[in-house]
Amino acid sequence: MALQKKDIIQLFGELGIEINSQEFHINRMVKRFSNYKRILRKANRYMPGDDVIIESLVMCEALRDRALWKMFAEGETVFVDKKQTVKQKNHLASIYNDQIKHINAISKKLGLSPLDRKELQIEQEHDDGFDD
Repeated sequence: MALQKKDIIQLFGELGIEINSQEFHINRMVKRFSNYKRILRKANRYMPGDDVIIESLVMCEALRDRALWKMFAEGETVFVDKKQTVKQKNHLASIYNDQIKHINAISKKLGLSPLDRKELQIEQEHDDGFDD
């Protein structure tokens, strides 16, 4: 199973996001999925059930990126009333921070960072120069 462009288009449609403006992001998500899968296969740690976890990781990254871009456009604080007199912290900051937490948790499940690999004891063998 792989992250398919049609699945992403369906998701964006359900969220009410204009598809034509998202072509770049859709291709980027599919590429990220393929890259993570390739990295895990190369490390001989990929299992078919990992597809769902990788999809979640890619979706979280997309949500994180979208929240960050929109927050840059809207600002760190936004008006919350019609008269535009009351400002509060942009809710996108919370979405961004939540996605970072999800990405870190999912990455740990997949053992994608050096610290996670060390903690999970998934170290690659290295040549110490001695014959065993």
